[in-house]
Amino acid sequence: MAMWPAMALVGLLALAGGALAAECTGGSCRHKREAVEGSALLQRLGTLQSRVVEAEGATRAEAARFLMQATFGPTEAELTLLQGMSFKDWVEDQMAVDAESHREFYRERVNPFYEPHRQPFFLPRSPCSKGSRWHSYAFGFADERAKVKIS
Repeated sequence: MAMWPAMALVGLLALAGGALAAECTGGSCRHKREAVEGSALLQRLGTLQSRVVEAEGATRAEAARFLMQATFGPTEAELTLLQGMSFKDWVEDQMAVDAESHREFYRERVNPFYEPHRQPFFLPRSPCSKGSRWHSYAFGFADERAKVKIS
């Protein structure tokens, strides 16, 4: 696990600094770096190896490990679903899901806009109250306890 960032950096430098030729046999691929003349990046000489994983019919433990790395953790339903498909198919299914906006969800529920025709008697939270969206963005630390003129 501690080697992962270094391995990723080596792969990135090899990709950015030269062309890669791949030889794939069986379940693994071997990449040979071919130097590109005039490259300004530090390059590691040698070869890179990566393993192609086709996990159709993966064990429950392999499926759980994959879901730990790809999601916030496996659930029983996801484990059962994943055992009937390959990791590649699962990733493609996830890529096909429509995107959701966390910002839109948050704004609808946390600090709604004041609509006088719907809420004529009170403002649920003033723009200057602690925790409001304007307090965090329009005012800074230096503005605390300062007089503000609103016109």
